[in-house]
Amino acid sequence: MCLKGQEVFYPGSTFFIDPEGMTALQLFFVFAIYGYVLFISADMIGDGAELLLLVPGYADMVGSIVLPVLGAIPDGMMVLFSGIGPLAVAQENVAVGVGALAGSTIMLLTLPWILSVYAGQVDMDDSGKCVGYKKPAGKKTETQQTGCCYLDGVTKNAWLMFITSLGYFVIQIPAYMVDDQKSKAELGDGYLTEVVKESKGENFAALVGLFVTLFLFFFYLYLQYLAAVKKEPPLKCMKAFLPPAPPPVDINLIKKHGVLPLIDHYRQNFLTQGKMRVSATEIAMPYAEEAGGQPLQKAAQLPQDLSTALRSLFTEYAAKTKDAGLHGDDMRQLLSVVGLNYTPEVFNKMFVQADKDKGGFLDQMEFLNFFFDMITGSTPLAYETKAAPATAAAASDDDGGDDDEEEDEMPDEFKDLPPSEQRTQIINASLKQMAIGTLLVLIFSDPMVDVLSQIGTMTGIPAFYVSFVLAPLASNASELVASYKLASRKTSSAITQSLQTLEGAACMNNTYCLGIFYALIYYQGLAWKFTAETMSIVLVQFLVFLIVIRKNTQTKTEGIVIFLMYPVSLVFVAGLEAMGFD
Repeated sequence: MCLKGQEVFYPGSTFFIDPEGMTALQLFFVFAIYGYVLFISADMIGDGAELLLLVPGYADMVGSIVLPVLGAIPDGMMVLFSGIGPLAVAQENVAVGVGALAGSTIMLLTLPWILSVYAGQVDMDDSGKCVGYKKPAGKKTETQQTGCCYLDGVTKNAWLMFITSLGYFVIQIPAYMVDDQKSKAELGDGYLTEVVKESKGENFAALVGLFVTLFLFFFYLYLQYLAAVKKEPPLKCMKAFLPPAPPPVDINLIKKHGVLPLIDHYRQNFLTQGKMRVSATEIAMPYAEEAGGQPLQKAAQLPQDLSTALRSLFTEYAAKTKDAGLHGDDMRQLLSVVGLNYTPEVFNKMFVQADKDKGGFLDQMEFLNFFFDMITGSTPLAYETKAAPATAAAASDDDGGDDDEEEDEMPDEFKDLPPSEQRTQIINASLKQMAIGTLLVLIFSDPMVDVLSQIGTMTGIPAFYVSFVLAPLASNASELVASYKLASRKTSSAITQSLQTLEGAACMNNTYCLGIFYALIYYQGLAWKFTAETMSIVLVQFLVFLIVIRKNTQTKTEGIVIFLMYPVSLVFVAGLEAMGFD
């Protein structure tokens, strides 16, 4: 029985309340609940995968392959469940999947894009070159002309986005040849017969499209992996598409969980092999070259993944004082975040030895040399002694009980654990978050499709338009916030990473999600009746591609032009449908 009491057929065959019997208010409430759960579950999947970036041996694979795939799961599952069920139901609901795919792709390339471009604005000179990156934070927009400058990774990803978008034509061209371009209302009782007829003409093309999208999917991931491990591609022609290396681990992740497993990994390498770098990936990793414009000494031998994480911590904690370095109290707080809690006596001895110029604080060079001596020296690390736990309390006494500082420390469940146990705890926490997030996506994607379909039925608005606008609010809201926060750092690398991520999400939709559609068409016998929608998706990506490859800067005006593609794309679809295209 449904909410209104009448018997209805529920195609989803789930234990959720049937949306067909709901009032408008009930539909809105259920949509909000399902959407929130999908939003939280997408965050859990992403956060869980990011945890593995802190574990040596997992970081390269996670950053280049796992994160992109898991990020596409919510959209992919919505696509999948929209095409499951009896043919009549699946052919009707698949419009929700197409709307979710189109809405996700176009929204990510427009709304987060303008927010990222706006947040990343810095001063530009008369020649259009960004000069604000050389200014201190807070003083980067003082001139009349502003913009953001990105690195070539955005251009390379734009090419990949454009190439993968061509996969839509594998089905669209044969579908246009067999499609009568008539709607369900026009065909009446002959609608299903026409669907079966068209499906037979598109079946082989769907199989070819499935293999094409699989090839492009693995090609894209392979390029990301090569970039992560810093390897040259086997073919010279692939080098033009090779993106830059993934960005370092987020500072907030480091502050929350520390980098002790990484320090212990390189320490064990040095103790057993006489060198920090042992594996092929570690050997290929660049060395740190400079700090503050000065050549490093011993710290030049620190692997880049570790030195980058340490520099991020140094920059944040050194900003607390007027001196360009870390005083004793700040250094102890930083070590506590890393996961190293020394007794006051041991810490003071190490600090004095590292302060070569006797200035009373550690500059960046001395700071990195401190960690080099720690990794290569014979002095036991804090977790290798039994006196370590006392230091955490001492450190919190020294900071005057500042609540903000306590938030930056590692969680209690990870504190004072040896690296091997920390590594195990991080992996377990990661797998738990990813498993719960994925399970929630699998459970709630199906009823969300039914709710979006029913909203279309109740309002008289085609399901495509409903899911185009509403579905991304649940599945892609986290990317919108993350890209804005990242671009707000106002660095060229930050805006590059922000825009690359948005293009990468489009690539995953063009391969992973479209591949699911091809599988549904082939196995379910569905017909591809989405000419207008396909043209809209491809056109927006093509226009973004053209704007990006022209130059490596973007102003607010150009960002607004890209944003306007979002509402224009809906008008474009409606216009094509009015002209007789399905």
